[in-house]
Amino acid sequence: MTVANHFLGFSPSHASLITTSLFTALATAFSTLAPGGFTAGQASLWGVFSNRSLAAKRRNKNYDDWVEDPRFKPPKNAKLSTYDCHVDPRVRAFVTFDSEGSATGAIGTVSCHPTSLGNQVNYWSPDWVGVAKAKAGSVAGVSGGVSGAKKGRAGKTATGAVLVPTFPIGVMQACAGDVSPLPICGGLGAVEVRAPMRRPMEHGTELKEVVGGGVGDAMGNVIKHLQGEATSRQGKKGGKKGGENRTRDAWNVESATSMWKPGTVVRPTMGIATMGGAACGPTKGIYERVGDGMPSNTLAEGHPQYPKTPVPGLEFIMKYGVLGRVPTELPVTVVVLNERLAIATVPGEPTVTTGARIEERIVAEVLGGEGECIVLGFAGEYAGYWVTPEEYDEQLYEGSSALWGRESSKRLEDELVRLGLEARGAN
Repeated sequence: MTVANHFLGFSPSHASLITTSLFTALATAFSTLAPGGFTAGQASLWGVFSNRSLAAKRRNKNYDDWVEDPRFKPPKNAKLSTYDCHVDPRVRAFVTFDSEGSATGAIGTVSCHPTSLGNQVNYWSPDWVGVAKAKAGSVAGVSGGVSGAKKGRAGKTATGAVLVPTFPIGVMQACAGDVSPLPICGGLGAVEVRAPMRRPMEHGTELKEVVGGGVGDAMGNVIKHLQGEATSRQGKKGGKKGGENRTRDAWNVESATSMWKPGTVVRPTMGIATMGGAACGPTKGIYERVGDGMPSNTLAEGHPQYPKTPVPGLEFIMKYGVLGRVPTELPVTVVVLNERLAIATVPGEPTVTTGARIEERIVAEVLGGEGECIVLGFAGEYAGYWVTPEEYDEQLYEGSSALWGRESSKRLEDELVRLGLEARGAN
């Protein structure tokens, strides 16, 4: 759940409701666990999100190779702008099955900020993610049924019947630090070639429907495909006599977690570009005036935050807790499934290139060059943006909001690889 209008501030009661509900759901799930398994798949989605900090991404040494990488290569003859091409298009989904081969739930990962509504919306909303979940359920044919029961108020239809969800679907954030649902336009976008879905140029409910609909359609098709595969396997094996299906196969799960302390942290120093907001955000005028890659001469080269121009008075503000305090211990986890699939967590917002580099190292060094890695952002803690050293040097919004200096993402890579090897029993 997000609220687009940040002027509403933090709501303790709403935060308590969310955390209590999550805990209750998890406790219920664990108390009712039964034998089963899961399978995974993915699809590519183009034209519904863009890279909002292309000047920073362009600094990366592999910038020109990005659109030729099999993971990120756009389709031929697609009407996409350069900004639309420098994203992670993968919509991944996991589908869980019970011991009889029936699907019981799904969760997907997407690399795009859930911020399609904009500051004019002053109510709590799941943003485009809510639309995506509903659309995925509809496409996969698992969106729930209608019960004749009339107890309770929430979820009632106009006739008083209650909508009963039969298939829970969730969406997790992957690497979206520099990816926005808005099409990039104006002075920051040069000539924007509109994508086939023709996203609206402004924040609002129409943009929410377009982005959520695109993500949900892709995710729903993956779920539907995985369900079909499971049904096919069940049929070929003749049900229970044939040994049922592979959801009963043993799953080898290895994991490791640490409370990681960034080694060179001295103090939080948010860059002045942060004051202007993201490149495609509503405060574009401020951003262009004070934040467009402006280098710093106010911090020495040996300072862990060089080359930032710090926000005036930030240390005073942070000292007295006006803006809260930056965490100095960060939970970081790597899970390895059947020696083929690794899941790595990042406590904040990694850019797509940061995520790609973590992925490459874990596949090469932990999985032996074969397999896949999924990098999850917003996991365990929030500690700002995680950018590559090259992106940091540009000092746009994301680099300006990276709290622990130029090499912080590389140090995080090292920690994730270490954890992956620890999980595998290699160190």
